[in-house]
Amino acid sequence: MRKVLSACLLGCATLGLMTAHAEAQPCTPLPACPTVYLQIVAQNGSPVNPPCTTDCMADPDDLLTVEAWVRCWSNTGGTARAYQLNWIYDDFFSGTSGNLLPNGFHETTECMFDCPFEMPPNPPCAFNEANFFIDVSHPDFLLPGGFTSTDTAHCGYRHVAAVPGNGPLGLCTPAGRLDKKYLGTAILRVSGDAAGLFEIGLEPQETRVTRPNGVRILPLVLEGLTVMVGECPPPCLGACCIGANCQSLAEPACAAASGMWRGPGTTCPCPPPMGACCVGTTCSILTEQACLGGAGMWRGEGSNCSVPCPPPPMGACCATNMTCSIQTQTACVSGGGEFRGADTTCGGDPCAVVKDCMASIASAAPPRNAIDGRQTSELAAGSPAQGWQAVAVTFDNLAGCLPLAPSDFAVSVLPNDVAPPVINNVAVNGNTATVSFAAPIPPGHWTQVMFTGGTAPSSTCLGFLSADVNADRTASAQDILALIDCINGVNRPVNCDWDSPTELASSDADRSGQRNSQDILRVIDALNGAGALDPWNGRTLPPSPCAP
Repeated sequence: MRKVLSACLLGCATLGLMTAHAEAQPCTPLPACPTVYLQIVAQNGSPVNPPCTTDCMADPDDLLTVEAWVRCWSNTGGTARAYQLNWIYDDFFSGTSGNLLPNGFHETTECMFDCPFEMPPNPPCAFNEANFFIDVSHPDFLLPGGFTSTDTAHCGYRHVAAVPGNGPLGLCTPAGRLDKKYLGTAILRVSGDAAGLFEIGLEPQETRVTRPNGVRILPLVLEGLTVMVGECPPPCLGACCIGANCQSLAEPACAAASGMWRGPGTTCPCPPPMGACCVGTTCSILTEQACLGGAGMWRGEGSNCSVPCPPPPMGACCATNMTCSIQTQTACVSGGGEFRGADTTCGGDPCAVVKDCMASIASAAPPRNAIDGRQTSELAAGSPAQGWQAVAVTFDNLAGCLPLAPSDFAVSVLPNDVAPPVINNVAVNGNTATVSFAAPIPPGHWTQVMFTGGTAPSSTCLGFLSADVNADRTASAQDILALIDCINGVNRPVNCDWDSPTELASSDADRSGQRNSQDILRVIDALNGAGALDPWNGRTLPPSPCAP
């Protein structure tokens, strides 16, 4: 019987758009980085001691017990509240032939779909819990007493655990980097026709450990497993990345072509190119898709952050005394002014007082500064955008102001990096005007609706931050815990009001009209960017441009 699996360092990297709190400096060699890694603890029922992590082999029909662990993330001690591991389904088929699937896997009953995400059947199908699980009784389990879950919801097997309320947090002892904690188990069977090199890895954007404040512990190293089933016959081929092109070559041929060889048995395509991404004046290194998905400006393959991002646009700002000056939106709003839009000027007296209408906005529905914390769309690709598409504003007195038209209102967004929604109708009933938009308000922004037809401008603001259950203007793992507490009646948050449509907008994550356990999974999906959703973990809203 031969040993199994070798560890492959995937690198220290900030992951996706959810890494706003990560440090920019490069990661130093192990063990300085916190590391989530996979190791073989048993083969065909016999313990592998010590667990196999490097230069290991397997035979067809072998049964491999793989455990996921995390090495300690602090030299001085620390705590964690939640984690998620997403095993890459395609990696189970990464060899020359055959597969290394969880033992007893059955594609029909386990709902394993092709990516992009497809909706599961109704009722849900079974899951292979006997061979993919979290052993909560393990003496080294990171989150004893926490909420745990395993599923196949992300086109790959997933482990999830979180500590709700005041439960015991995961502890990193002062022993430092040598400390380690157990995360989950997979029992893999080598198929009878398996051959070649199998690389079993974890999805970087959907694998994370979070602190009690919801911030991801970064940078995080992922160590994937490689299994050689049989021998790699010469010439041993592997993926060779030559610029944007990928070819299957032997290592010497790849080097001669000035390419980057990814190892024996690896396959194309090559990883997507990285480059500098500007979101406002903040620069980070991302793929083009990740950058554009976060409303950023991608500066090209291989670009870096040595050149500062351009400053935010300027525009006309009307101060409280109705004087006009050119400022950024942030400076204008922070000084109590009303921003007229990017590239607007003070020509034509844009802050002039309208003397024939004395009305101002007294209240609104949804209320001023309410935040919609629900999903931005269904999970399936191509689903239409969702969100508030109208606001009913009630004035103190509309006498002398009628009729009202879309031109009596101005709409802006904060941050001002996307186009504001367009008003396509204003319907008046008494002193209330319902302002409708041609499309839902943009997620990740405040939308300010200003009434400009009166003597003094007045406004209401609507926020949209998916997964922000507790309405603190930050989407994080704290929102999972707040929703669990809300449903369970433990440390019940102030905003946990079952009878209020406004509060349901913060916690009815799947827009079903009910707050239940399905919303917990949808909040997790929104934080991670499941299916067609953007990843929202770590995303924030700035302070509202409207006064409380």
